Amino acid sequence: MRLKKLLIVGLIIVLSGIGGYVGYSVLYRPWQDRQQALRLIEEALQTAQQIEKDSQQNEAFKKIAVALADAELYAKALQTAQKIADDSDRDEALKGIAEAQVKAGLYAEALRTAQGIWNIDVRIKTIKKIALAQIEADLKPEAIQTFQTVLQTSQTIGYAGERAQTLLAIAIAQAEVGLEREAKQTFQEALQASQGIADVDEYVEVLRKIAKAQMKTGFYAEALQTARIIKHASIRDEVLKEIAMAQAEAGLFVEALQTAQEISTWHHLRAGALGAIAAAQAEAGLEQEAKQTFQKAHQAAEQIIVNWARPGVLREISEAQAKAGFYAEALQTARRIGYDKVRDEALKGIAIAQAEAGLWAEALQTVRRIKDGEMRNEAVQRIAIAQAEAGLWAEALRAAQGIKDEFRRNSAFKSIATAQVKVGLYAEALQTAQRIKVYSKDEISQMAADLKILADLGKNLDVIVVGLEMLKKIESSLWRYDVFIEIAVAQAKAGLYTEALHTAQRIEDATRRATALSLIAEELMRTGRRNHARLIHHQAIKAAQEIDDAAERAEVLTKAALIFLKEPDRGAD
Repeated sequence: MRLKKLLIVGLIIVLSGIGGYVGYSVLYRPWQDRQQALRLIEEALQTAQQIEKDSQQNEAFKKIAVALADAELYAKALQTAQKIADDSDRDEALKGIAEAQVKAGLYAEALRTAQGIWNIDVRIKTIKKIALAQIEADLKPEAIQTFQTVLQTSQTIGYAGERAQTLLAIAIAQAEVGLEREAKQTFQEALQASQGIADVDEYVEVLRKIAKAQMKTGFYAEALQTARIIKHASIRDEVLKEIAMAQAEAGLFVEALQTAQEISTWHHLRAGALGAIAAAQAEAGLEQEAKQTFQKAHQAAEQIIVNWARPGVLREISEAQAKAGFYAEALQTARRIGYDKVRDEALKGIAIAQAEAGLWAEALQTVRRIKDGEMRNEAVQRIAIAQAEAGLWAEALRAAQGIKDEFRRNSAFKSIATAQVKVGLYAEALQTAQRIKVYSKDEISQMAADLKILADLGKNLDVIVVGLEMLKKIESSLWRYDVFIEIAVAQAKAGLYTEALHTAQRIEDATRRATALSLIAEELMRTGRRNHARLIHHQAIKAAQEIDDAAERAEVLTKAALIFLKEPDRGAD
């Protein structure tokens, strides 16, 4: 019995030592995987110290710090973040650490981390996430207090313009997390701070930003009050136009029309606002009211004195009419546009609206009126995509084939193939993808992106094989390897682990091979196959140690470590 135990222990030692990395035996436990992952992090840190270029070293330390935080090793993460010399990179690391602390429910610790962020905008965005998490956890008083800390900090800012913009950012964040009463108060504080701005142009710009922010948060009455303070007529009218349009989108048509009437200096802005309101009315089923408002828009357009403004306004009105489904009126408005290019833009918008409504013949007829070739190609591309989304494959392919521009034709084929994939037409999608043509080295990157369609076909091994054959079209080996990664991951997700491993091993570049192997291991972990994940993980580390570039090696080692740091106990095969 004693001899049997000794033999078992000996076997464990032999298996555990294979490859120079302890911890890859199927007999190892989750805590040992975690210890191995921590050793990888230490190796990544040592590798990062060797990086000569400052920017690359900062990036490496940032990624390691966030990885440590994801593993709930916050003290070590903060210590690593302090190694970062660049303020921006250090801020990003601290933001990542704070977000990890929020996920763990450590709100006070996250707030302390966030207060160390140098850039005020990044700090406020991070604090907003903390407050939002507190509200979701039913800790509203704590969320209010969280914002109070940054509000107190803002009072120490001496320059009025900077203080006003900081308060504005806080108000937006408060509104976004649902603290409306507090947000309104902070908006008022921002307005008060703006009064101390000496430069007239800067003051107007800050007022414009405050008014638009109030509008976007749904505080229309407050936005109007702010807009009326603006002395610069054209800027005031632009803001009023945006408020009117926002009110219309919210269904506040009476208020929107009243706001549009306040646009008194620039008729083209009032006309544009009225056109947008009319489109919103039509969408709400108020057809008669929409026609009346479109009439008002045309009347405003007739009052335009400057010739350069009228074509653009007529284009806006025509597109709004098309959006509302008034196609004949839209075409009539487009015909009144004197400039060919602007008229073509209007016709393009009408054709797209017709296609989205399923009026294919009418859309193609409108396209034929477009003189500009590029605009015509763009319109046909959009029609082909709309037909694909409607399941009209033959019509979509025929429209795509008629596009003269090669790039847009390729893009249309890609969209059609993607739509086919979504409904399970894998063979058809493959045939469509094969129509994508690479005709110059400049298009290699586009080809690589297009072939990622095949990664979505992971459940069909035959399709993947054909996809791998198609990769021969890619002249750049690195682009080809990037697509190998996509396909390997797709195979792993489909449960084709042997095939995924084979695909990854075809990658000669060590960085990309290690990346592919890590992603396969991560997928194995996700599905609870820890023992298999260990074996692939071991290969990923071996590949990582072949990487000559210190920055790349540190990044890959960090990613490999995260597989077991993030999921320390997911069971065994």
